[in-house]
Amino acid sequence: MICKICSESLLHSRKVRFLYGKRLKSYFIIFCNKCETGQVNYFPSNEEIFTFYNNIGTQKLFETKNKKNLLRFNKLDSLLEFIFFKSNHNTKNFINFLDIGAGTGRYCKQLQDLFNYNVEAIEPDKTKCELLKYFNIKYHNETFEDFYKKNKKKFNLIKLSQVLEHVSNPLSFLNNINKIMEKNSYLWIDIPNCNENYFNSRNNDLVGHLFFFNAKSIQYLSKLTNFKLISIGSFGKTLKKKSFKENFIIKLKSFIYLYTPLLLLNLRKKYMYNRYKYKNINFSEESYFINSKMKFFENNFENEKLFILLKK
Repeated sequence: MICKICSESLLHSRKVRFLYGKRLKSYFIIFCNKCETGQVNYFPSNEEIFTFYNNIGTQKLFETKNKKNLLRFNKLDSLLEFIFFKSNHNTKNFINFLDIGAGTGRYCKQLQDLFNYNVEAIEPDKTKCELLKYFNIKYHNETFEDFYKKNKKKFNLIKLSQVLEHVSNPLSFLNNINKIMEKNSYLWIDIPNCNENYFNSRNNDLVGHLFFFNAKSIQYLSKLTNFKLISIGSFGKTLKKKSFKENFIIKLKSFIYLYTPLLLLNLRKKYMYNRYKYKNINFSEESYFINSKMKFFENNFENEKLFILLKK
């Protein structure tokens, strides 16, 4: 087996149990000695990945049936403000924006509301697409790979938030993104910050990660795909070392999950989805329009999410 990023042999590389790769048939993470990227021992097909995300049991933010959206954003979130500041973007200049893994579509919605930019969203999760449709955002319920095959447009800004770790070939993925970008355009990527504290604190079995990046490996990948580094750092909660008790509880839950038959896990997932259909019962449509105030720490890698801003 070779590293999918740098093609180095993984024969003598460090290997650890992947306690939450079971749903995608991945049971180990192997770390490349050269580029430091972690990758799973089994890669599902694009069809398997698409099916996985359409059956993940996503909770809704709020009910959209028989309703019409009348609310608008009046300000950008701090993430878009940071991107525009670092890229010296004049908001009067029209852009084509593509959000890959758009989720709830709040960044598309902001650019649509405030500047009337051309925005498009790619989102494989059908539940999240209901919200994109509600907000009248042009969306594609498919993977980027399928979108890429038929796309004929060029984009000035592409956002890739918590996506790259889910794709089966990040090198090919970023090369194809590069091909649909205009010259002097920008790519925003944020991913989990996979340092030691990350692996000591993870206890979610539904996210299906295939790759695990740190600051070195994401920069290595960006150079391979001919992007220029503009900014890199981290944001979100500080990744702290867990106490012995916290680690013990996480490990116990992990091993229970590892040896529980998928049939029982799926029954539990279905029960939890039916019982907790909404992510937060107190979350209203008005809450969606409250701007986030995340802080971004350049050249600091102590927080839970890595970011990198690249230029073509």
